[in-house]
Amino acid sequence: MPHSMNWYVEGHIVYARFEGVVTIDEFREFMAKLFSYFDQSPALLVHVIADNRRITRSLSIREIVSVVKKPHEKMGWYIEVNTNINPVRFISNIASQVFRIRNRTFATLDEATAFLKNQDQSIQWDKADTSVIASS
Repeated sequence: MPHSMNWYVEGHIVYARFEGVVTIDEFREFMAKLFSYFDQSPALLVHVIADNRRITRSLSIREIVSVVKKPHEKMGWYIEVNTNINPVRFISNIASQVFRIRNRTFATLDEATAFLKNQDQSIQWDKADTSVIASS
């Protein structure tokens, strides 16, 4: 599962992009990196936009739960972008209930960012680094 992770809005929104097959070891590495982003941020809540459109095989709920024991205290919205929306939404709904996180799935990045703009008006969107998502 090659992945990339960058600040979309420094200290407030992490943008992560995934490709290929998700393995449990790579998912552990991703979660450790994500938690370090949360720890770096002075914000009370940090949101995540996860672009999953290029994943070819994902982990099961059981595998995800084995890695993520509990969400980070700064976890805000976890927004997934995936064109295969119905099965993803089902899995996301289960995961959000298990981990008690705010989660939504959208087919496009535009829909995802529009939703997040509506949910958190404190974010300074003029400081968004659009180069992070430009190649998506």
